[in-house]
Amino acid sequence: MYRVPSSLRLLQYCLCVVSFATASSSISIGETFAAGWDQRPIVERNIDVPRGGATRRPASEFDQSLYLNWPIYRTPQGQGAFNAAMATLKSSAGPAPSASRFKDCFDLHCKLELPEFDQGGWYPSGRLWVSPKEYILFVKWPRRPPAFVKRRGRRTMRYFVFHEFHNGTGDTDPYDTVSSHNRRIFVPFYLSKTFRDAQGRRFVVLIQVAPYDVRSIHASNRNSAGPGIEVSKNRSDRLQSLQAKAGIVIATMVKRSAPQLRVVHHRGSEGRPMLRAYIERVRTLRTERKRTRITLPFQVAHPRKIRTAKADLVSLIKVPRSFHDKMLGRLFVGGSHGMVPRKDRPPTVNLVRAPRRAQRNRMVNAIAQGSNPASAATAAPLTRFLLASPGFIQLIAPPKRVVPPR
Repeated sequence: MYRVPSSLRLLQYCLCVVSFATASSSISIGETFAAGWDQRPIVERNIDVPRGGATRRPASEFDQSLYLNWPIYRTPQGQGAFNAAMATLKSSAGPAPSASRFKDCFDLHCKLELPEFDQGGWYPSGRLWVSPKEYILFVKWPRRPPAFVKRRGRRTMRYFVFHEFHNGTGDTDPYDTVSSHNRRIFVPFYLSKTFRDAQGRRFVVLIQVAPYDVRSIHASNRNSAGPGIEVSKNRSDRLQSLQAKAGIVIATMVKRSAPQLRVVHHRGSEGRPMLRAYIERVRTLRTERKRTRITLPFQVAHPRKIRTAKADLVSLIKVPRSFHDKMLGRLFVGGSHGMVPRKDRPPTVNLVRAPRRAQRNRMVNAIAQGSNPASAATAAPLTRFLLASPGFIQLIAPPKRVVPPR
C-alpha cells in the first residue's frame, strides 16, 4: 500500500486548516444559528427530550448546550421558563414609544401607573417600556397547576424580600435558578440580567412562576412571610440600572396589591443594592409631592400568540460574541441528525454532546462532498478556489479516509 509522505500530509493539514479558517470567517453568527432551526412553536421546543447531555454546571448565561439551534436546559421547568420568555418576546413585538411618553420621569422618579395583578395573583404578559430604548419583559410560567397552589391570606403577608443569586459557579441565569428551586423552596418572581433584542434595545426578563401571594420557603429569617424576588446578581456583580428599575416596578406593583408589606432585603449584603434603589425612589417622591403621574407604555402579549409564536434565536436576541463560541462548543446532535453515543451513557439516549473529533469529521465530509457550510456567495476567494480543485479534495479527504455520517 502506498503511504503518503509525512511532508505531504503536513501540507494537506495546513491547506485544510486555511480552508476551514477562511470558510468560518465568512459565516456570521446569524447564519450559524439560522440554519436548521426548530420549526415547532417556541413553547414546545426541547420539552419532551432526554436531558442526559444538557449542561449540568453552567458557568454563566448562555453557557447552555444547543439542540436544533435552541438552548436546552437541565430541567423541564427551566426549559419552559426560557421558552415562555422567548415566546413572549416574539408575540409582544412592536414599535418603541417616543421619548415624550417619559418626560419628567428620570429613573422612574415619578408617580407611575402600572399593570395590576388579576384575581389569581398574576400580572399580564408583555413589554413594559421604561424608556424609548429599554423595557421589562413580563413573563408567566406557572410551576404548578392552580389547583395545587396554596396562597397566603393578607394577615400572614408581612414582607417583600429582595434576594440575589449567590453561588460558587458564578452562574446567574434565571432559568437555571428556576431549575434549581423545587418543591416548596422558591420565590414567585425571578429577574434576569440585561440583554439586547434583535433590534438592539435593552431589556430584562421578569419571570412569574406562581401567584404573588403563594406560600413558599425563601427567607427563613423573615419566616417567609410574604413574596420575594431573585435578582440575577452575584456577590461580585454590580446592580444594573435596568435591574434596579425592574425591582422598583415589581415592588411597587406588589405593594399596591398588599399595602401592608414591608420591602426588605434577605440578609447581610444580599439584596441590599436593590433595596437602596427602591428606598431612594420612595424618598424622592415624598420630598417632591408635585411629581407628575405617567402611565408607562405596556404592549400586551396575547396568550394565543404566545402559544403559537415561532422564531429562531437570532431573530429574537443578540447573542454576545463572547458566548457564541461557548454555545457552539456545546452543540448537540441527536436522532436522525446523527447520534454520537458517549461511553458513560446508555445507547438508548439519543441526545448527546458531539465530540470535537466527530465535528471535525463532519466538516471534512462536507468539504469532500462539496457541501461546505460557507455558501458560494459568502465564502472567501481562497476557499472557493480550493473547493473547486479536485486535487485539493482528494488531498484533504481521500475516499478511503472519509468518515461516513452516523
